[in-house]
Amino acid sequence: MPRINEDPSWLLTENKDNPLLCQAAVEALRADMVILVGKLSVAEAEGILHQVATALDLDESLKIQSRFATLLGHRENISESFMTVNRRDAYQFIPAHSEGSRTTGIQLASFYCIDNSTDGGDTILFHVDSHRAGWQRLKAFARKIDVSSRHLTAGQVSVLNMRYNISVPDDIIDENDTIIRELPSVFGGLKVFETLTVTRTSLSKILNYSVNSYWDSVASIDRSCSKEYISLLKEMDLLRQPAGEMSLSQIDNSAHRKIWESGVMFEDLFQGIIHRRLGPGDLIFYNNLTWAHSATNWTPESGARTVIAAFA
Repeated sequence: MPRINEDPSWLLTENKDNPLLCQAAVEALRADMVILVGKLSVAEAEGILHQVATALDLDESLKIQSRFATLLGHRENISESFMTVNRRDAYQFIPAHSEGSRTTGIQLASFYCIDNSTDGGDTILFHVDSHRAGWQRLKAFARKIDVSSRHLTAGQVSVLNMRYNISVPDDIIDENDTIIRELPSVFGGLKVFETLTVTRTSLSKILNYSVNSYWDSVASIDRSCSKEYISLLKEMDLLRQPAGEMSLSQIDNSAHRKIWESGVMFEDLFQGIIHRRLGPGDLIFYNNLTWAHSATNWTPESGARTVIAAFA
């Protein structure tokens, strides 16, 4: 038995022919549930997401996230809203995380399955419990600036946000931050750093209150995240690997970003999981701040898996 229990009561399965599908989905999201709709074409899935995003006043964010899909070079646009997911090598999994960071503030996450004939490739969603003790021990990766007494113009603030993903005044360095390294600065006399910083809550526009979130900027830098995920997969008999153990760098596609170890266990962050093997035509979507997503690995040559994503 895994240390974190599966809780299917948090999953709403809807029929695509329900004329009140959008209303039901929005109500479920307001109740912090996950929504699954099956037997959809890509166009139908996109239509549902547009309706839901519009109802939540996230339609502009859906468009923006799609436009930025290819900026970092690891995703490609598939349609108006959908994009490819992160590439991975043989036997690699995607450990638990919520998409983006506190600065990007992505509110809604969705995945659509085109094909999954592998012996793995399952989706596991982790339900956040903001009140558990582990959140106080986590750190986030953040770029920050030292402005000293300098006054920043609106144009400079905009450049810092676009170039470094820095939000002023939130990302001004303070005594609680650990400096990793200094970056070249586009402005003379303005220092820019990569740091480890304390985690803070973020406002969920869906729930209309602030929550702790397992952002990628938190999970991807913490070796404990990978170790906990491996432990859970073993407990659930979902870990695929060749004869003999594989190193963390071989099995975790974000291992190269790990720079510290919090020691925080999943049961100190999450109250339950939803485990689902998505099939062709399945669309799943949820609150990105209160649910972390992951994908298990599979044996090479066991089949094909094509899943695409959209965020708002």
